[in-house]
Amino acid sequence: MFRGGQPYIHDPFEERDVKVVFGSLAYDGTSEEFTFELFEDKD
Repeated sequence: MFRGGQPYIHDPFEERDVKVVFGSLAYDGTSEEFTFELFEDKD
């Protein structure tokens, strides 16, 4: 799914960038909504 490196998201509550991995990804065709489950990748 990713070509290189790990994805990062910005945590607005702690004001920091967080390295994450996908736990699951789902798509609902009726509502056209994606659901992502992300886990923090702690070294």
